[in-house]
Amino acid sequence: MKRLGIALAAAAAAALVAAAADGAAVRPGAPQLLRASTSDNHVVAFARFAQGATPRLIEVARSRRLAGPGFVEGIVLRERISVVPTPSGVVRVVTRGRIPSGRYWVAVSSVDVGLTSCMPLKPGRGDCLSEWSTAVRLTVR
Repeated sequence: MKRLGIALAAAAAAALVAAAADGAAVRPGAPQLLRASTSDNHVVAFARFAQGATPRLIEVARSRRLAGPGFVEGIVLRERISVVPTPSGVVRVVTRGRIPSGRYWVAVSSVDVGLTSCMPLKPGRGDCLSEWSTAVRLTVR
Protein backbone atom coordinates (compact mmCIF):
# COMPACT_ATOMS: atom_id res chain seq x y z
CA MET A 1 0.00 0.00 0.00
CA LYS A 2 2.85 2.37 0.84
CA ARG A 3 4.44 1.70 -2.57
CA LEU A 4 1.20 2.60 -4.31
CA GLY A 5 1.08 5.94 -2.46
CA ILE A 6 4.68 6.71 -3.38
CA ALA A 7 4.05 5.75 -7.02
CA LEU A 8 0.97 8.00 -7.19
CA ALA A 9 2.84 10.91 -5.60
CA ALA A 10 5.73 10.45 -8.05
CA ALA A 11 3.31 10.35 -11.01
CA ALA A 12 1.55 13.51 -9.81
CA ALA A 13 4.88 15.30 -9.36
CA ALA A 14 6.03 14.24 -12.84
CA ALA A 15 2.77 15.48 -14.37
CA LEU A 16 3.12 18.84 -12.59
CA VAL A 17 6.72 19.26 -13.76
CA ALA A 18 5.72 18.37 -17.33
CA ALA A 19 2.84 20.86 -17.28
CA ALA A 20 5.03 23.62 -15.90
CA ALA A 21 7.74 22.92 -18.47
CA ASP A 22 5.12 22.96 -21.21
CA GLY A 23 3.73 26.28 -19.97
CA ALA A 24 0.31 24.73 -19.37
CA ALA A 25 0.20 25.36 -15.61
CA VAL A 26 -2.22 28.20 -14.91
CA ARG A 27 -1.25 30.48 -12.04
CA PRO A 28 -3.96 32.13 -9.96
CA GLY A 29 -4.53 35.64 -11.28
CA ALA A 30 -2.89 34.95 -14.63
CA PRO A 31 -4.96 35.81 -17.70
CA GLN A 32 -6.46 32.93 -19.68
CA LEU A 33 -6.32 33.13 -23.46
CA LEU A 34 -9.50 31.28 -24.40
CA ARG A 35 -9.27 31.40 -28.20
CA ALA A 36 -7.30 33.06 -30.99
CA SER A 37 -8.21 33.30 -34.67
CA THR A 38 -7.76 35.71 -37.56
CA SER A 39 -9.99 37.97 -39.60
CA ASP A 40 -8.40 39.53 -42.68
CA ASN A 41 -4.96 38.84 -41.13
CA HIS A 42 -5.85 40.70 -37.91
CA VAL A 43 -5.56 38.58 -34.75
CA VAL A 44 -8.87 38.16 -32.90
CA ALA A 45 -8.45 36.84 -29.36
CA PHE A 46 -10.83 36.15 -26.48
CA ALA A 47 -9.25 36.26 -23.03
CA ARG A 48 -10.43 36.19 -19.42
CA PHE A 49 -8.75 38.44 -16.87
CA ALA A 50 -8.85 38.16 -13.09
CA GLN A 51 -10.82 40.69 -11.07
CA GLY A 52 -8.59 43.67 -10.28
CA ALA A 53 -6.21 42.94 -13.16
CA THR A 54 -5.80 45.37 -16.06
CA PRO A 55 -5.36 43.92 -19.58
CA ARG A 56 -2.03 45.09 -20.96
CA LEU A 57 -0.49 43.46 -24.06
CA ILE A 58 -1.16 40.96 -26.81
CA GLU A 59 1.89 39.41 -28.45
CA VAL A 60 2.21 37.22 -31.52
CA ALA A 61 5.45 35.31 -32.07
CA ARG A 62 6.91 32.52 -34.15
CA SER A 63 8.42 30.90 -31.03
CA ARG A 64 6.40 29.36 -28.20
CA ARG A 65 8.92 30.18 -25.47
CA LEU A 66 7.58 32.64 -22.92
CA ALA A 67 9.63 34.45 -20.28
CA GLY A 68 8.74 37.04 -17.65
CA PRO A 69 8.34 39.98 -20.05
CA GLY A 70 6.52 37.96 -22.76
CA PHE A 71 7.88 35.95 -25.66
CA VAL A 72 11.61 35.37 -25.73
CA GLU A 73 12.17 35.50 -29.48
CA GLY A 74 10.48 35.82 -32.85
CA ILE A 75 7.97 38.52 -31.90
CA VAL A 76 5.96 39.52 -34.97
CA LEU A 77 3.36 41.78 -33.35
CA ARG A 78 3.01 43.46 -29.94
CA GLU A 79 0.12 45.79 -29.15
CA ARG A 80 -1.46 47.33 -26.08
CA ILE A 81 -4.92 46.08 -25.14
CA SER A 82 -7.25 49.08 -24.84
CA VAL A 83 -10.51 47.20 -24.25
CA VAL A 84 -12.20 47.19 -20.84
CA PRO A 85 -13.19 43.71 -19.56
CA THR A 86 -16.85 42.78 -19.16
CA PRO A 87 -18.08 42.07 -15.60
CA SER A 88 -17.15 38.41 -16.15
CA GLY A 89 -13.58 39.48 -17.06
CA VAL A 90 -13.81 38.46 -20.74
CA VAL A 91 -12.26 40.67 -23.42
CA ARG A 92 -12.38 40.46 -27.22
CA VAL A 93 -9.18 41.88 -28.69
CA VAL A 94 -8.72 42.67 -32.39
CA THR A 95 -5.22 43.83 -33.34
CA ARG A 96 -4.72 46.92 -35.45
CA GLY A 97 -1.70 45.38 -37.14
CA ARG A 98 -1.84 42.48 -39.56
CA ILE A 99 0.35 39.41 -39.69
CA PRO A 100 1.41 37.46 -42.80
CA SER A 101 0.47 33.85 -43.45
CA GLY A 102 2.21 31.35 -41.21
CA ARG A 103 2.12 29.58 -37.87
CA TYR A 104 2.32 31.62 -34.69
CA TRP A 105 1.83 31.60 -30.92
CA VAL A 106 -0.36 34.21 -29.21
CA ALA A 107 -0.32 35.30 -25.55
CA VAL A 108 -1.87 38.12 -23.52
CA SER A 109 -0.71 39.86 -20.37
CA SER A 110 -2.28 41.75 -17.52
CA VAL A 111 -1.03 43.87 -14.65
CA ASP A 112 -2.17 43.37 -11.07
CA VAL A 113 -3.27 46.73 -9.71
CA GLY A 114 -3.72 45.55 -6.12
CA LEU A 115 -1.36 46.15 -3.20
CA THR A 116 1.99 44.44 -3.64
CA SER A 117 5.57 44.56 -2.43
CA CYS A 118 6.87 43.82 -5.93
CA MET A 119 9.90 45.85 -7.05
CA PRO A 120 11.12 45.58 -10.68
CA LEU A 121 14.68 44.29 -10.91
CA LYS A 122 15.52 46.57 -13.82
CA PRO A 123 13.19 49.58 -14.09
CA GLY A 124 11.95 50.08 -17.64
CA ARG A 125 12.77 46.49 -18.64
CA GLY A 126 9.77 44.40 -17.78
CA ASP A 127 7.35 44.56 -14.94
CA CYS A 128 7.22 42.18 -12.02
CA LEU A 129 3.48 42.83 -11.74
CA SER A 130 2.84 41.39 -15.23
CA GLU A 131 1.15 38.03 -15.59
CA TRP A 132 1.15 36.16 -18.91
CA SER A 133 -1.32 33.64 -20.25
CA THR A 134 -0.21 30.36 -21.71
CA ALA A 135 0.50 30.57 -25.43
CA VAL A 136 -2.16 29.48 -27.94
CA ARG A 137 -1.27 28.21 -31.41
CA LEU A 138 -2.56 30.24 -34.38
CA THR A 139 -2.34 29.45 -38.09
CA VAL A 140 -2.88 32.25 -40.62
CA ARG A 141 -3.75 31.17 -44.15
